[in-house]
Amino acid sequence: MAAKVTKLNRVERNAWTKQKIFDAATKVVGKYGYAEASVARITEEAGVAQGTFYNHFENRQELLDQLLPKIGIDMVQFIRARTGTAHAARQEIERFGAFFDFIREVPEFLRILNEAEFFAPKGYQKHLDNISTAYVRILRRARLSGAIDDYSDEEFEAYLLEVLSDFQITIPEMGTIRAMKPKMRFWWRI
Repeated sequence: MAAKVTKLNRVERNAWTKQKIFDAATKVVGKYGYAEASVARITEEAGVAQGTFYNHFENRQELLDQLLPKIGIDMVQFIRARTGTAHAARQEIERFGAFFDFIREVPEFLRILNEAEFFAPKGYQKHLDNISTAYVRILRRARLSGAIDDYSDEEFEAYLLEVLSDFQITIPEMGTIRAMKPKMRFWWRI
């Protein structure tokens, strides 16, 4: 007996088409950069008509301004799905590992992030706001659990910058990204 095929309703079909456009824009901007990411290239990659593009976005810039925040939300969901409820220090290590896994799956993210500040400043700022909000939420939970209560905000910020510098990513013309096991000194109580 053949499997029953469920037909998408109009709302589901619109969401699916918009996602196809986002996926295509990710590939096109990742390959050609924002400057060369035309509506024609994006719609060709998505397999949709240019008119369909304008059913979802007012113009090219609107898509570009939504692209990085959309990928950023996808990244946060990807990381959240791959990290457990371990102690704060262990969970942070898992988050970094999941971040590098995301970069392997969506290598275009780095170019999009790198160029967004200039070509999609609204999207860039929205992405930074989303990420900083997520980190503040994580830090509040860690403080409430008593994992980082012995440190002032300034001490914590200095330590966080040190930890993040250990994970520094260098991208010579978008080369392969590999996470190295950094030397990490955690002051969280385990």
